[in-house]
Amino acid sequence: MSVAAFVIAMRSAVERTDQVDRLIAASPVPCRRWDATDGRALSAEETARYHSPELHHPHYGFGLTDAEIGCFLSHRRIWQQVVDESLSHALIMEDDLELLPNFDAVFDFALHHAPPTSFIKFDVRDFHGRCSPIVEVGGMAIVRPATIPLRATAQLVTRHAAERLLEQTRTFDRPVDTFLQMRWLHNVDILVARPRCTAEVSAQIGGSIINRYKRRRPLFQTMLRECQRAIYRRHISQRSRRDAAA
Repeated sequence: MSVAAFVIAMRSAVERTDQVDRLIAASPVPCRRWDATDGRALSAEETARYHSPELHHPHYGFGLTDAEIGCFLSHRRIWQQVVDESLSHALIMEDDLELLPNFDAVFDFALHHAPPTSFIKFDVRDFHGRCSPIVEVGGMAIVRPATIPLRATAQLVTRHAAERLLEQTRTFDRPVDTFLQMRWLHNVDILVARPRCTAEVSAQIGGSIINRYKRRRPLFQTMLRECQRAIYRRHISQRSRRDAAA
């Protein structure tokens, strides 16, 4: 078993250097900093190479910001690194993550009990959605969620999952965590580890990088987008349930 860890961090976000160093030091396996792709630095041609609007159904009608494109490409480059280095697993962490005291135990449990082709999420929020158990031992568990939860703050990715995700994301039309919800498309077994062993600390270290460069919208537009987002999420949940029942 060959395992490595990566912390995704923008080189320009110098205020997060101490946070990145803490994550590297706390990682249960050898860990390195991974310079994030800066979507603002991509040319129009580079962006068009990867971003293909209205690619999949249900339609993602919100567009992608430069930061969201850069975030997706950052994860995708690590998936490629997993393949290039012939790693069996990679722990991928974003730099606004905090590892809770029980992380090492839950990580070790996931590493040794999860299916060898899976993708394990360590959610920063308690997961209470519908799910089916895969394995449960001594208060720790791995479950298969009916609807895959959002966020890609921390995950354990197997080489098989990395290969499959690379194949399915030569182009993309939505953020990485939203794409990962589409199990029926990528056919990667995305699971959730319990209990919760991570937290998000973006508010304490300067706010979300993804949201930092978003333009402020009028209240009406914000409310409309939230309604559209709720409809989109309902479509994802319905499609997820149909896929699970098939």
